[in-house]
Amino acid sequence: MIKETVEVNALKKIQSTPIELSTFFKPSPDALTLMQSSLPLNIILKEMIESNLFPDAINILAHGLPKKESIGWAYQCAQQTEGKVDSGLIQQTLLLVDQWIKAPDDKVRRALENLAEKLELKVATAWVAYAVFWSGGSIAPEGAPQVMPNEFLYAKAVAGAVMLSAVLNSPEQAQKNYRKFLTVGIEIANREGENQ
Repeated sequence: MIKETVEVNALKKIQSTPIELSTFFKPSPDALTLMQSSLPLNIILKEMIESNLFPDAINILAHGLPKKESIGWAYQCAQQTEGKVDSGLIQQTLLLVDQWIKAPDDKVRRALENLAEKLELKVATAWVAYAVFWSGGSIAPEGAPQVMPNEFLYAKAVAGAVMLSAVLNSPEQAQKNYRKFLTVGIEIANREGENQ
């Protein structure tokens, strides 16, 4: 269960309706039924977590949160899982992601693409780096004609990062980790302040 201190009933930062969110990713049949019901989003999310529909719940937050908050959530999950890993490449990538979250910059965004390629999607940190790269700006090589990423490509990378963070080091603890990371995402969705 979600810890009692987290209020699932607010989700202030998610402006999309459940029906809209269901078009941004491919929900499981059970999740789609919930999302097409007349239930409010907070109840839907709570039902998904209680029913262990973790990938669907993660996708709702990844696609529903404002872009920077969504990527910040993935960063927090990767940091918890890989923040102490003895890999200079992972540490360098996490530092650059943190730098981008604090002050988005296109040079940092492009540097993160190179680091993500070196990490080869085997770690959550690589997915977070791709989320930043796909968050806006051309994804074509510098100097080439601009190619803009699909609208929610970054959110798919966020979802990948959160899911991988939950299972990477301790697959036997996956359910506990999913709930822990969903709690972090819900806390972000409940925060006061401007959406970014």
